Amino acid sequence: MRKKLAFLLIFVIIFSMSWQSALKLTWADNDKKTGEFELVSEEIISGYAGEPGVGGGGGESVEYIDIQIEQNGTTLKTIKVEDFEKEYLSGKKHYNFSVNMSSNWPTNLDRNQSFKLIGDVYRKVGKDIQHQYSFNKDNIKIADEHTPTTASLDFEVKPSQASGYLIDPETEVAVVDINAKIIPKGVAGDGTRQTPIDVVFVFDTSGSMVLNMKNRSSDKDKFNKAKEAAKSAIDKFRESAIVGDRFAFVPFEIDVGSVTKFNSNTTESGIKTHLNSIKSSIDTLKADGGTNYYAALSKANELFGSSSKPKYVIFLTDGRPDTYENYSSTKISGEFPKMEKTTKEVKVKECFLIWCEWKTKTQTEEKWSSKKYPVNGANVPLSRNKNNGEITFNYNGNKYLFGKGDMDYAYARVAASNLATKGAKLYSVGFGSDGDVDMDFLNELSNLTGAFAVKGEKSNIISIFESITNTIIKQSIRDIKVKVNIKDPSFPGNVSLNGGAVIDETNPNYAVLNFDDIQYEDDKTPSPPGAKSFSLNIDEPGIYTFSDVKLIYTDISNETKTVEGAPFTVTVLNNKNVGMKFNADKYEIDVDSDPAPTIDFTTEVVPETEGGELPADITWTSSNSNVATINKGILTPIGVGDAQIKITAVDEEGNPIQATTMIKVNVVIEGIKFDAQSYSYDGPMDMLPKVKFIQSANANFKLPDPRNALQWGPADSDIVKIENGNVTRKGEASGFQIITVKLKEPHPTNDYYKIKPSAKTEASALIKVNGTSKIIEQPKAQW
Repeated sequence: MRKKLAFLLIFVIIFSMSWQSALKLTWADNDKKTGEFELVSEEIISGYAGEPGVGGGGGESVEYIDIQIEQNGTTLKTIKVEDFEKEYLSGKKHYNFSVNMSSNWPTNLDRNQSFKLIGDVYRKVGKDIQHQYSFNKDNIKIADEHTPTTASLDFEVKPSQASGYLIDPETEVAVVDINAKIIPKGVAGDGTRQTPIDVVFVFDTSGSMVLNMKNRSSDKDKFNKAKEAAKSAIDKFRESAIVGDRFAFVPFEIDVGSVTKFNSNTTESGIKTHLNSIKSSIDTLKADGGTNYYAALSKANELFGSSSKPKYVIFLTDGRPDTYENYSSTKISGEFPKMEKTTKEVKVKECFLIWCEWKTKTQTEEKWSSKKYPVNGANVPLSRNKNNGEITFNYNGNKYLFGKGDMDYAYARVAASNLATKGAKLYSVGFGSDGDVDMDFLNELSNLTGAFAVKGEKSNIISIFESITNTIIKQSIRDIKVKVNIKDPSFPGNVSLNGGAVIDETNPNYAVLNFDDIQYEDDKTPSPPGAKSFSLNIDEPGIYTFSDVKLIYTDISNETKTVEGAPFTVTVLNNKNVGMKFNADKYEIDVDSDPAPTIDFTTEVVPETEGGELPADITWTSSNSNVATINKGILTPIGVGDAQIKITAVDEEGNPIQATTMIKVNVVIEGIKFDAQSYSYDGPMDMLPKVKFIQSANANFKLPDPRNALQWGPADSDIVKIENGNVTRKGEASGFQIITVKLKEPHPTNDYYKIKPSAKTEASALIKVNGTSKIIEQPKAQW
């Protein structure tokens, strides 16, 4: 027995060792071990290390990096790095490091010869520290001089992945994410700001600024704290003012208040006098009204005019944009889907008694294009469809889709985009309770300009304003933007901007990604800021080489610099994992019975390629169970409307495949009638509820907007006025009026009913209108 136990123990030990070895191999095969020394200069060594492995809990984190400086095979010095800035790029964690080398180079380094840097990455596994991998940079030389270099920037732009972007069969585009990284270089020497600036304070004076929005109680201290914060920022600008600085102040609520325009006297004494006057105007502010982001930010943009100075907006608000949607025309630039007419073959299910068959018809539909079209500086109003939330505008005879959602938000996005196009930075301060301030939206607006948003409370609002002011007044490289030409004529398809950047107004071929200023302190090279990204839509497969990539910025001496970047390539593929398809893009089902007929859709699915075979196991889903349900290919209509039918499966190689089609369910109307022959007028009447739609389908198949299906008459008479089914009396006249209602011909895509050929499509009724005495004189004669 003891021999058996001993043998079993040996077997367990051997198996455990084998398992650990196999696990290590698995980690090695699946890790993300990569690193790079991105910048080596007299002042700094910076770069990144990828996460050391997967699995093992703490084993996913870098504990430290040993940087070895090696020359002629000899290690001259080892520097231990333990502080990192973590970021995610393309799903991978990067540990960014930056080592100040101002007095850190080994004294025995021969600067006339090249040397090598080796980075050894260590992680913690349990209680042990284990070396995971190394990366290096060879043939490095640094000149033997210690004078500070001129502050400058370098950059890198590349896609999140070079290839493998698939065109989505539903949207008909591939979405490509582009990452951009700015790399500061050199030092600035004297840290005193040399470049004059334009700053506009935009200050919310809406009624909620004196309310505690959590409990809707009075809180005048909130408004006073906001005033103090603005005045503390003004004091800092006074202390740091240089000749050429300009400042303005824009209070706002539902409308823009009394604006303090930029100072025309830009001497130091003139600037300080002007800032004192802004402080005095802040003391007189009163809180009342709504919150008009668009008007306030547009006024700031207007004040900047054609200024070439670095431009900043400090924007304080305690609420969401709310103007009651009272807007006019605005300037719009960008790329947007356009309404296009498309012709499709639609299969319509037609039934006679118990016999049903599909009939193919040609149907013209209007839909938003998958391709986006450029619009540059169009001065147009936006409008919102209340039924579907679409926000649109018309320009040069075409209709464009701006977006969906709230009109106030849409106009605020326009204002921020116009600031970004002008190169102005928008620093937003959300001052209020969670839920009252939409910080996600403020971040979206600020990020578009290359700046940031921060949430403030009474306890920290002053320090937040001072922090933003310190960011602006430091010696900085400003107006940093990466520009990529996305309209190269060599591209095999159309490339359009999807989001995250703006279109250059001066040359709409370029997408522009704005970055925040980079501050330089005395004799120090700043750490690289976090990477930013934007996305593109590409509608055709092929290889796209973006060769026109550039970085533009204003240096510390207020000179514009342009750095040409390395080209990058993106490969877009057709989505081959479709595998199966429907016979038609859309199906229409007309329901004229109760219960509604079920329909077998299994015969409508075919292999994508001729001669192929369908998978045995297909999953069917409907996007709207209130319109139709589907089980193993058998569709049951439930109500009128649109729904997407989607099938998913797995092909022979184990790849997921899918196909989709649209269905439209209509109800067949057999006639209309009033529920009575006559009615007495006792006040304004809505006649719509009195109209009955005759149908064989059950009541679930009701029209979503029955009023839109009817035409009323007469439009006017001596006794009553009839407008869209609403009857109102004209003056004090009395008498009788016959009204009629007629069923309109349905729109092929927007309406959800069909008219039976034998249907009675018109009905009439009599309305009796009494006089002031409520008695009709000689009713027989009048009738």
